[in-house]
Amino acid sequence: MTSLLIFLCFSIVSLSTQSFSVYRLMPKSLTDFQAIQKLYKNATDHDLNFWKTGKDKHGFWDVMVERKNENFLMDYLQNNGNISHIRTIDDVEKLISKHENNQTLSKMFPRLWDDSSSGHYDFHTYGSYQRMTDWMKQLVVKYPKMVQYISIGKTTEGRNIDGVEIGGDSRTKKIFWIDGGIHAREWAAPHTALFFIHQLTSRANEPGIKKLLEEITFVVVPCLNPDGYEFTRSSTNPHVRLWRKNRSKMQCRKDIWGRNRCCRGVDLNRNFDFHFRESGTSDDPCSEIYQGPAPFSEPEAKAVRDALLSQRYRGRTDAYITLHTYSQIWIHPYGHKKDAYPGDIKDLYEVGKKAAQALKRVYGTKYVVGSGADTLYPASGGSEDWAKHEAKVKFVYLLELRPDEKNWDGFILDEKELIPTARETWEGVRVVAEAVLDRIVAAKATTPKEAPKARGFRFGDGTEGSCFDVRHAFFGLLYFIRTVEGIHNTEENSAFHNFKLIRINPETENSVKYLRSLYEDPSPYELDFWQPPTHIGAIVDLTVAPSDAPQFVKDLESKNINYIVAVNDLSKAIENERGSDAFYNPVAGFAYDKYNSLDEIHSEMKRLKKEYPKMITLIDIGQSHENRTLLVMKITGKRNPLGSKISMWIDGGIHAREWISPATAMYIAHELILGYDNDATVAKLMDHIDFYILPVMNPDGYEYSREKNRMWRKNRSPAKCHRSTFSTVCCAGVDLNRNFDWFWASTGSSSDPCHDTYHGSSAFSEPESQAVRDFLEQHTPEAFISLHSYSQMWLIPYGHRKQSYPQDYHTGLRPLALRATKALYELYGTKYQVGTGADLMYEASGGSHDWAKGQLKVPYAYLIELRPKNTMMGHGFLLPEREIVPTGLETFESIKVVADELVAQFVEPVIRAKMSTTTVKPSIPPYRRGYSIIDTTTTEPEDVPATRKKFPAPTTSEAPTTTTTTEAPTTTTTEPPTTTLTTTTTTTTTEVPTTTTSEATTTSESTSTMDSDFNATVVLPTETYPPDVSSGGSTTTTTSELTSEVAVEEETSPPVKCMDYGDYCRLWGVLQLCYRDQVSKLCPKTCDSRCAFAS
Repeated sequence: MTSLLIFLCFSIVSLSTQSFSVYRLMPKSLTDFQAIQKLYKNATDHDLNFWKTGKDKHGFWDVMVERKNENFLMDYLQNNGNISHIRTIDDVEKLISKHENNQTLSKMFPRLWDDSSSGHYDFHTYGSYQRMTDWMKQLVVKYPKMVQYISIGKTTEGRNIDGVEIGGDSRTKKIFWIDGGIHAREWAAPHTALFFIHQLTSRANEPGIKKLLEEITFVVVPCLNPDGYEFTRSSTNPHVRLWRKNRSKMQCRKDIWGRNRCCRGVDLNRNFDFHFRESGTSDDPCSEIYQGPAPFSEPEAKAVRDALLSQRYRGRTDAYITLHTYSQIWIHPYGHKKDAYPGDIKDLYEVGKKAAQALKRVYGTKYVVGSGADTLYPASGGSEDWAKHEAKVKFVYLLELRPDEKNWDGFILDEKELIPTARETWEGVRVVAEAVLDRIVAAKATTPKEAPKARGFRFGDGTEGSCFDVRHAFFGLLYFIRTVEGIHNTEENSAFHNFKLIRINPETENSVKYLRSLYEDPSPYELDFWQPPTHIGAIVDLTVAPSDAPQFVKDLESKNINYIVAVNDLSKAIENERGSDAFYNPVAGFAYDKYNSLDEIHSEMKRLKKEYPKMITLIDIGQSHENRTLLVMKITGKRNPLGSKISMWIDGGIHAREWISPATAMYIAHELILGYDNDATVAKLMDHIDFYILPVMNPDGYEYSREKNRMWRKNRSPAKCHRSTFSTVCCAGVDLNRNFDWFWASTGSSSDPCHDTYHGSSAFSEPESQAVRDFLEQHTPEAFISLHSYSQMWLIPYGHRKQSYPQDYHTGLRPLALRATKALYELYGTKYQVGTGADLMYEASGGSHDWAKGQLKVPYAYLIELRPKNTMMGHGFLLPEREIVPTGLETFESIKVVADELVAQFVEPVIRAKMSTTTVKPSIPPYRRGYSIIDTTTTEPEDVPATRKKFPAPTTSEAPTTTTTTEAPTTTTTEPPTTTLTTTTTTTTTEVPTTTTSEATTTSESTSTMDSDFNATVVLPTETYPPDVSSGGSTTTTTSELTSEVAVEEETSPPVKCMDYGDYCRLWGVLQLCYRDQVSKLCPKTCDSRCAFAS
């Protein structure tokens, strides 16, 4: 016996002489993230095996490396900014032996270890593929009426891909597909699938399982990749044990060293025909994510395709679950790119969330719910995406099982965790099965009373063709409490009990027209539009009173307008909005991570004034209707090098219900004050700029939204009466962002006092807008920023009409907005769209930022729509308090970019002038205060009524020559320095200011129409930062598109533009693009002949 034990120990240790470690790489910046990405792309050239990839600069990367290559990895990390890392597994093979030792013993003594022939299976250990199939065959003998053995195809090496059908052979029952083991090294996946089989068969007589089996046939294929799985079991050598792909024939290529490398295998979960070979894949046969030469090139992938599209399963499959490891994520489609979702995403997310909650109740294991692209990384060609899009399966999920990313063991899950993993996952899968059962029962029901009510699920028939398809009358509403937004604005309904948030995705022009008619006149319903109808495909959010909901829903269905109920009871959602309220100590007062009252905000401003008396001045600029103070905080640096300063205006809370706006304004103030002594960049900005911050421009409305009506939007001006269809209605309040004197009362506003966009009786009829006007006319800033929510948009003037732009839209406003949103994005990856409000959203006149630009002549005026994004998964106006600080931090990064540009344009020229005897004559944009610079770029709109011309038109140069062309509009995004202006009606030629540098021709190809308000004719498509570069090529778009996608040029031939913000240089206040030196590839530190004017 002693000799036998010695032999066993010697055998286990002798299987490999190689030693492997695992390192966790932890990027701290975008530069770190990009360096690790580069390493990942070239992993095969250095024999690196990435177990896990991070989705952004905050994510972990786990990489296995052989000891002989450790020096290379350490040098690479050191030479690329000393990227933070830690060794998480010292010896992978020892960990394998520790956690999976039974697999080696079972290979040596199969008869002693394997009891599958008796109909029992040891779920405490990892078993061989033969052991799996033997056990499934025994189940057929044991349960002949319930279990049927199936084989869906053969592997590359000739093994059968086997599974079982459970539930009896009925051609009318729905199919629930489950597979595992598509990636060889993910051993917990097949084991968990086997446990599901055990639960369904051994507990078939339990009422819950019995009911499922009466209506559903479960098809379980535990191991889709038996060749790869068995190969991983053949040795404890980490190169073998951590094999991922199938075992397809050898393919060769030369690596960067010129060596001929030949490798086997294809990643089966990149081999399905859904956006094949687009993202998260590789053409390198040696890569772990090699997608294969063509879609379905591999017999294993073909087998799944042929099974789901077979006559036996096609059209009957209502659920598809594929099991993977590791990360603890419940993934729904689509994974090929971020922010891409099926039409019935709400159904998928709702069920996925409930499944994750059921799973958590077993052992407390937490799962994240989302798409693979959003939670992990984009990857195309996945089986789950194909099953959803092509096989038209209703509920599709990829489950990343234990452990989570914080666990260092990764794929080598300890055997003691096998049963807990399987048990908890089964509870989640049962939730999906019950959702399928609900659909079956609903399809049979003839009245609402027959529909199941216990779990609150109800789903539409379509999965792809129609978004949010819910067709079974009012009993088919979703109960989705996570996503919350708007409500009706009458005092009688301020509690919002049983008010419902309806989310609509209009798919036809008739649907848009109908919704627009309701937006203009919602009677006889009590409706409140949070996101008004604009065009096909643009999400519309509205709330409806409980008494009107049934009839309103019926009207939507009668017009074939697809919708969901995003919130079933808005009052509960509002109660949950401020999650920290239960722990809030009133004595503590103001906090930067919660939504504060007006008194708390003003008290904090006064406290800051007392603590920083030399930096802060409080200014009372006026009173509201209810005599509340409009309190402005002036924040400035202690130094004043030039004797006078430029200024920036920031306001928030113009719309009462947009609580994140005042919170963000206060956070910006907080960062400025604390940053002055701790951040040289902030100190420099504050020494040259006075920041005027008005956190709450609508104090009456803000307090009313806190005390009586959370969804109130307007101010609290006295009630005015309006004759409606049925009666006379009197309503209080004016929309302050329709009350400014810029094309007042022309578009996107209402003359109905009860409407949310009521523009008031005249321009500046309201004391709040008057106060802002009067102050800014006396303290005209160089930048004006108004904070709103929601949609994640950086809006540029003008919003009163589509394709209406200031003359410096292309040369000043838009380039700065793109750089600002880039800085914002780099902190948390939050994407913002850039464009005018009219182009991106809807036309709206009387806006404060349009007035600031058009009438006050502020060089840089913007409206920022803060978090969240307007998607099905957003929170709308009810942004959780946990997102206040991230929103404030990322917005502050963008504010710094704007402020830095102000210093560069309006301060640096003066400094240079003081140091030189040469007279400085800056060009664009104009600077009208302090330094005697004349505005020569913008003319007064000709069609502005004389009564509104408060400012004389500046001196302008000779009117430009115009020519007419009939060329059809076409928009192509290109990069400077070569662009062309093409117009549909008029082309304006504008003289480029002469400077001492050599000038480059600047052109821009874009669709444009002459705006009668201005001489400018530049029209550009809107953009989002960051651009989508997955296609890798240039993007062509039209002005009807909301977002243009910009291709990133590779640095393959000089000159290459310095695209980073710091790579721009300025001459005489004009932003210019620099080009890298052709030899050093570095950017010039000053502007000279290598620079060209920015377009």
